[in-house]
Amino acid sequence: MESLLAHVARKERRRLKVRRVDADQHPHLLSKFAVEQVPSLVLVIDQKVVGRIDGRASLSEIEQLLDQQLATPVRWVRNPNPSSPRNVHARGKSSLTRGR
Repeated sequence: MESLLAHVARKERRRLKVRRVDADQHPHLLSKFAVEQVPSLVLVIDQKVVGRIDGRASLSEIEQLLDQQLATPVRWVRNPNPSSPRNVHARGKSSLTRGR
């Protein structure tokens, strides 16, 4: 499953960040995200769980979850301050975390 997540991380790098969480080292995150089974995929947007897959998942299952929850395309807008070249993300940050 780790190679699937690496593939998703590369493919969707503009829309989300993939984070791997070691369940033994971070048990508080298991409680926070209500992870009952390992492995689990948890999709978090603006610190809220918006989707999950418990147990092993195929690439198509992961892509389906992302398509459903990230249906709104990511839009980048130029920072109104012309002296700053930074871009501002117009949508909340997403993370796909995996309990281990």
